[in-house]
Amino acid sequence: MTGKRLLWRIGWALALSAGLLVLLSSLQTEATPIRPDIKKLVQQPERARMPYTPARAGWNGPEQAPAPASAGNPSLNRAASIHAMQAALLAAAVPDPRAILAIVAAIFLLRMLKSYDRRKPPAAEAMGLQPPSEHKNAA
Repeated sequence: MTGKRLLWRIGWALALSAGLLVLLSSLQTEATPIRPDIKKLVQQPERARMPYTPARAGWNGPEQAPAPASAGNPSLNRAASIHAMQAALLAAAVPDPRAILAIVAAIFLLRMLKSYDRRKPPAAEAMGLQPPSEHKNAA
């Protein structure tokens, strides 16, 4: 494919995608505006404003004393949660043996293909034909 034809195809693809984008963006603008009814707005009672109350979190420490961790619930035990996090990190750090095997097999097969391409003779030599440079010298 020539460069001019490739640029032509890319231009057409960009133009078609831009047209499709414009079409899709115009489809969402079909909503009609709501016309408010003045009589209903006047009849509605005015809402009382809520007073602003600032947050008190962390001003004087916690409002309640922390409850001691119970031995019955392991999720509240700090040592158990640390051990569980370490076990999860160890499980995530150990790779899957199947994935390692697949990567090693892919590397091995790609190297075999590379060496096979180097050993494979060109098609002209396999058929017993002479390369063009030797053909000129024979004449």
